[in-house]
Amino acid sequence: MLCGKDFTDLLKHLRLSHEIDSIEAYALKVSEVAGMSEKRGRFSNYVQELQARMKKGLITGEDYRRLITEWKDK
Repeated sequence: MLCGKDFTDLLKHLRLSHEIDSIEAYALKVSEVAGMSEKRGRFSNYVQELQARMKKGLITGEDYRRLITEWKDK
């Protein structure tokens, strides 16, 4: 779903809270949410990879911060 809120009338909730008034708008919003979720997953994997490299001494803390910042700026 688009948000974690409880509601009694799905259509009213979608229209008022998310400004969705058609199936096309709903599909677009769902794809946006899925894209954000995928991006968060990729970022999480990247952070874990960098942390592992830092523990092995392959990169410094400064390298870690720089690489994180560069990834966010993409």
